[in-house]
Amino acid sequence: MSVIIGEKISIKKLFSDEFFFMIPEYQRPYSWLEENCEQLFDDIYESNRESEYFLGTIILQEIENIGTGKKYAIIDGQQRITTLQILLACLRDRVTDAQYKNANQCKIFQKENLADGIPEKVRLEVKESLFFKKYVQQENGTNLIKGINCENFQQVNMINAINVFKDKLLDLTQFQIQSLIQHISQRCIIIYIATKEFEDAFKLFTIVNDRGLQLRRIDILKAINISPEIMNDTDIKKYALIWEQIEEDLGTELFEKLISYIRTIEVKEKAKDDILKEYENLIFGKNRILKGKDFIEYLKDYKTIYEKLLLDKSILTGHLKEIEYKNLINIMTDFLPSTDWIPPFLYYYKRFKEDSIFDFIEALEKKYVADWILGVTSTKRVVNMNSILRKIEMSSKAEEIISSEVMKFDIINLKEKLNGDIYNETYCKYLLLKLEYLESEHNIERKYSTISVEHILPQTISEKSTWRTLFKDTDHRYWKHKISNLILLSKRKNSSASNYEFSNKKEKYFKRKISDLVRSQKILSYSDWTPKVLEDRQKNILNLLLN
Repeated sequence: MSVIIGEKISIKKLFSDEFFFMIPEYQRPYSWLEENCEQLFDDIYESNRESEYFLGTIILQEIENIGTGKKYAIIDGQQRITTLQILLACLRDRVTDAQYKNANQCKIFQKENLADGIPEKVRLEVKESLFFKKYVQQENGTNLIKGINCENFQQVNMINAINVFKDKLLDLTQFQIQSLIQHISQRCIIIYIATKEFEDAFKLFTIVNDRGLQLRRIDILKAINISPEIMNDTDIKKYALIWEQIEEDLGTELFEKLISYIRTIEVKEKAKDDILKEYENLIFGKNRILKGKDFIEYLKDYKTIYEKLLLDKSILTGHLKEIEYKNLINIMTDFLPSTDWIPPFLYYYKRFKEDSIFDFIEALEKKYVADWILGVTSTKRVVNMNSILRKIEMSSKAEEIISSEVMKFDIINLKEKLNGDIYNETYCKYLLLKLEYLESEHNIERKYSTISVEHILPQTISEKSTWRTLFKDTDHRYWKHKISNLILLSKRKNSSASNYEFSNKKEKYFKRKISDLVRSQKILSYSDWTPKVLEDRQKNILNLLLN
């Protein structure tokens, strides 16, 4: 490991002619939101003016000498450094005293210093360099933002940050502004850690991350794959843009999930360590996927697959099963208890494209749901999904997977579970949705938002109710929580209607369209609701669910 320098320094020194900074292409764009900027300002402004105020740690890679100073790539801390530069610019343009104004501008823009061999240079090089120079780095720039058209979300975030700080400074007196400038310059401190080698800087990055600071795993993975150690400058710019486009298209949360799904597809085992360590040791370390271009192209490929299968649901366009497929995916993505089934689905498409894909997703859904109903632990469910991944890897034909042992489950025990009381089970609502799916014509795509479970035979029966003439106490206890007695309402149910007589309940819930669900609407076809009706329904439901 190369020499590591670490020091606690003031903002005055951090933004002096000893330090110049650049944000590498592999870093994510400026993404601090208004609330982040407000929090930074409030924390600084309300901190004790007689004591040092700690602004965090930054990690740097030394790039080159600039006169008596040095230029550093920011490995961690670019969001804070960029925001501090914006804050200093807003203070510069709000303060009227020339000495304070010049002091702040020197922290943003370095004038030529012939004696020390330092050229005229911006203190911070960002991706949006022309935009940042015009509205932040040049004097009076923050006063030019009114009515400008931003070209991307990074510019929007920068303008929002300027507006936040300008609003905060608007009601301050010149004395208060000068006091704040002094406090930031003299008593706000940063700890910087610097080394010459990227690998060492990255190791420091991960160490800080392990100690609990809020660094995103995907940023570290990005740094591993888009680094000057394995790419030239042209490729760094190209693949940084690809990475950022994937994240923008999917959103951060879904992008992180996709990274996790790929880990599962490649390793085919339950995660035992931090995802970064598993990528380093089990994927890159074993050459399952090569770092750099190969990994990012691989990621891009799976992003396309994910969109086709689960977002656009476009794989069976024009097929007889097109709407049926979409409706099945909708209930699976919205109502299954986890997404453990997604990696096998993505991997299947990667291997076999649309070959028997509807048969596969039907079999996969049945296996996953059966495990869930049978009380298989979440850990064992993951193991079972990984077994399917291994079967996909070993199979040369799609049919081998669908008919294999990895898709089988205990159908006798499952039938017993389905024949029991399901109302209080976690899978109750899903099963009722699955029945809606099985009994629908699939002429339109259907997504479900507000749904509730309703008993036809009420949970409690009053002594004067006509239900008493139809159901003995033993019959009532036996049937009330069975699946044949439960339906879904497509709106919030009216609890006052729960104990209605059957005819009144039909009028309240169905003739007035409180439920537009196909299976629920079929209740209208029943003239009465008896133990025999429930028995026949139960047989029909079990046949639907088990075949």
